[in-house]
Amino acid sequence: MPRSSRVSETQWDAAQHAERIHWRKILGDPAKRDRLFRTLDYETQQPYIERLTDWIGLYRPAGVVLDIGCGPIGLGPFMRGVKLYGMDPLAEWFAAGEPAFVGVEYAALGYTRVVKGTAEGAAQAVAALGVRTDQIDVILCCNVLDHTANVADTVRGIAALGHLGTEALLAYDLRTLGTSLHPTLVDGEQVKTLMAEAGWERINYFTTAPVPWHVNESAGVRIEHYRRQTDLGFGWLLKRVKDRTCLSEERLQGLHWAVAEVNARGLSGDLVECGCYRGGSAAMLGMSDTRGRRLWVFDSFEGMPAPTGDDPPEAAKEAGTCRGDAGDVVAFLAAQGLRERCAIVKGLFRDTLAQPGLREIAVLHIDCDWYESTKQCLDALYDKVVSGGVIQFDDYGHWAGARKAVDEFLARRGIQATLKVLDYTGRQLWKP
Repeated sequence: MPRSSRVSETQWDAAQHAERIHWRKILGDPAKRDRLFRTLDYETQQPYIERLTDWIGLYRPAGVVLDIGCGPIGLGPFMRGVKLYGMDPLAEWFAAGEPAFVGVEYAALGYTRVVKGTAEGAAQAVAALGVRTDQIDVILCCNVLDHTANVADTVRGIAALGHLGTEALLAYDLRTLGTSLHPTLVDGEQVKTLMAEAGWERINYFTTAPVPWHVNESAGVRIEHYRRQTDLGFGWLLKRVKDRTCLSEERLQGLHWAVAEVNARGLSGDLVECGCYRGGSAAMLGMSDTRGRRLWVFDSFEGMPAPTGDDPPEAAKEAGTCRGDAGDVVAFLAAQGLRERCAIVKGLFRDTLAQPGLREIAVLHIDCDWYESTKQCLDALYDKVVSGGVIQFDDYGHWAGARKAVDEFLARRGIQATLKVLDYTGRQLWKP
């Protein structure tokens, strides 16, 4: 029977509702709750639990372990000598408690911290935990792939985490029909392919007998062990975005380096792009980040505006070109695992750049060709760029209007800085 890696919004909402009912029944019964939190029916679940915790040496001292989809308990009671963090879409609901049951105390279960978050937006959730994504040594993701709206987005979110050598355990039910609680049917080969694209190798896998808590739904649990064999480098990112942008490889690499540098320096601030076309360079910004920074994308999505007298005559024929589609860009960025930390702002720069939530900028990419558009971006956003942050100009060498706007702004502010040359047109300014 064919398997589906995507469920409808209605199915997803129903599954979330079923999840709440499922846990309310268990946590609302003191006897069941005590059994879950204290004994976990260990005798019948021992093979499953031991394989999970022993297979890849999760007990190594001081390792950072991320439990994605930890639910109200996860594997916390079985972790020893590690720094355990958790994330779950219902974490706040579990912790707050409902009239039917006492709230979950994650600290008592061995978790350093647990936040609300999904695998698709894992980088943002990890940032909220106060951990860098490249600090994660082990990723646990049990029964998440079959309880998610989109397997591909979920896998990409997981694959963006970790460092060279990070281990990951992905566990999911083997079923031929979806259920109310776990509606998604998972294709293991699709998971393997997506992980491989991001530099992960499947080391081993096995299938358990049906585990007690899913006995009526599952034909067994598939547990797959992955190890990250490569860093998420520029070459891999370039393959994902090159057909969605007009930027040269040098300018795309400039964006990648800029994000890596501000991360290495520990600078605060969001990532901002002014003029996105089809979303390729915005994706490069977002996927290069390992800190869960917010990504702001500004574009009219009406094509290039008419140039002014400060632009060369030949610019007139470009009005209306480079028109992107907002829905297409949203879908593309979502497919790269950026949906939950990306804000798409549609409209002319003069009307949209003053966003209350945009307070600090780490990297600003200005790709808007004309004098007036470039001037508006600098006037509105330069002061929000943190000291040591990066501003990349896409059109400085190609369009005289853009170059004039940059030169006038620097002169007016008395900024004496050498622009770094990326290629014939791209330039970077590292803010003093």
